[in-house]
Amino acid sequence: ASYNQFGEALLDIELDTADFEWEKHDVSYLERNKYRDAYYSKVLNAEFSTWKRAMQAVQNADVRVEYNSWKQFTKNVPKMLPLMTDEKAGVSRTAFEAIVETRPYGPGGHLMFLTPPASKLRENLKNGKSMTMLDFSETLRVVPPPEK
Repeated sequence: ASYNQFGEALLDIELDTADFEWEKHDVSYLERNKYRDAYYSKVLNAEFSTWKRAMQAVQNADVRVEYNSWKQFTKNVPKMLPLMTDEKAGVSRTAFEAIVETRPYGPGGHLMFLTPPASKLRENLKNGKSMTMLDFSETLRVVPPPEK
């Protein structure tokens, strides 16, 4: 149990009370492979930026900043962004397939994607289609599993 470790970070989240008639909307874009293809395309097409220049660059466009190790991620992220930098089961808590997404300048602002190198992203996109979910999830680890 986390003992409400992140409770303060969640205080501003409000539950939407509006009814939504799911059957009247096409949500096929949320199907796993369609979503992944569109998402990875958005991430890979974002402007590449260095850590040093990222906060300036994201004011004008979506940007992608690469991390090569968990150590690099946890060293650089707290200097730039108010994001959680812990992991669970070897994967960043705030990541989707090793990609951490944020809008540093708030709602409506451009996206910043914190990602492994582009070659690893392309590999993840391919492996996510060809591997079982369990096998694929093991390839996403940024922290090695504990030795037994």
